[in-house]
Formats: sequence, structure tokens, C-alpha cells
Amino acid sequence: MLASAVAYWGEPGATLLALLLLGHAVGDFVLQTEWLTERKPNSIPLMAVHILLVFLAHAVLVLPVWGPRMLPAIAVLAGLHAGSDTVKALVERRSHSALPPFVGDQVFHMLTLVVIWLWLCQGLGYHADHSASLHDWLPAIRRCSILIAGFILAVRGGGLFVARLLDDCRDRGVAADHISPHAGKVIGYIERSLFYVLFLLDQWIVVGFIVAAKSLGPLADRRGQKPDYYRMIGTLASLLVALGASLLVGSLQ
Repeated sequence: MLASAVAYWGEPGATLLALLLLGHAVGDFVLQTEWLTERKPNSIPLMAVHILLVFLAHAVLVLPVWGPRMLPAIAVLAGLHAGSDTVKALVERRSHSALPPFVGDQVFHMLTLVVIWLWLCQGLGYHADHSASLHDWLPAIRRCSILIAGFILAVRGGGLFVARLLDDCRDRGVAADHISPHAGKVIGYIERSLFYVLFLLDQWIVVGFIVAAKSLGPLADRRGQKPDYYRMIGTLASLLVALGASLLVGSLQ
């Protein structure tokens, strides 16, 4: 459905969507450090800093397709982002799990991004003013933007998703006690990067070999008391988010 909408609006509308998606990936996952993520729910100034960074990321990245009413559209997008983050923080304080609020927050961000994009493409505020030479570069800009956005969403965004999922598993006693959180994070980054590239190259057999090789590893903890489901959950979750990112990229290219 989204691919059909992209094909309908063509260029520069398709490039605009790719740049908006890249703006979200950069603003919400690259410019938002772990320190800021942990402290912004309890600090209005830090929340304001995060929203400003989200606004600037979108404003800078959409410059190739800038239009006269792009600024208010990005301001609305940043305002909705602030509202969603505020609600997520409130839900997390009352919830025993951080995963559902995180997923709901990201779904809302994506929906608002698509709605803003459709609003701009319908001519209610989007009239790009660019030269013919720049127009020739728009397909390349779109492809590069969506590839980078997909990588950030798979690796960094996927890392936050997997971390929250594994925290829930740890709370339920699923994880083995000897797991190193730092080592697991690094392995997860490598896994999702590799899976993302392999999915884009249609190397499904290689992905299958990697998953099979990991499943043949030691499944018991050092005391041999329980299987290390934690590691396999992390691998399968990384596989899922990398697949989702690659499918998103494929639908927008």
C-alpha cells in the first residue's frame, strides 16, 4: 500500500518520504544518546532538547525538496513527536514492561510521518522549488536516504527494541545469569547489520546458515541448570527487525 502511494506521487514526493524517514531515524536514534533517553522523561529541558534535535534533523535533511510551507509541517511533526514521547514516559512509569510503550511510540511516529507526507504531497503545503539539475539527483538521494534510514532503524532502533524485549525476558527468569549486557549489545549490533545487508542482497540461505550455526552453540549456562533462551531470543528478534527494515527499504526503492 505504501509502495503504491510512493509510485503514485512519484518524484519529488518519494524523495520527500525517504528524507522524512531518515530525519526520524537520525533525530530519534542517532542524535538521542542513551544518556538522553534515560533522563529526558524526568526533565522538561532535556525533553525540549530532544524535540529540538528531531526538528533540526528533519529540517536539514529535507532541504533538497524544500518548499515554502515545509517549516510548519516539520514543526507539527516535532510537536506530535513531543506529545507521543510524553505519553510513552507516562505509560512506562505505570507499566511493568517497557516494550509495548516503545513499540506504540514508534508506530505513532511512523503514522504521523506518513500523514504529514501525504498532506504535503497533496499540495496543501508542499510545492518544492528546485532546479532541473537537482531533480535529476532526486532518485539517487532517495535511494541513499532510505538505505541509511533502514540501517539506522535496524541497528540502533532494533537494538532498543531487542533490549526492551530481553529485559522483559530477564524479569520473567528466562535469561541465563551469566550474560554480559555490553557484549550482548555489541553482538546485536553486528547481527542486525549483517542481517540487514544480507536481506537487501537476497542472501536468504546465508541468513539461514548463520541462524543454524548459532542454534548449534551451547544452550546451557555455566551451571548447566537451564537453557540459554536469552541468546536465541536476541538473535531471532534481531532477525525480525532487520527483516522489517529491509522490507521497508525494498518497498520504497
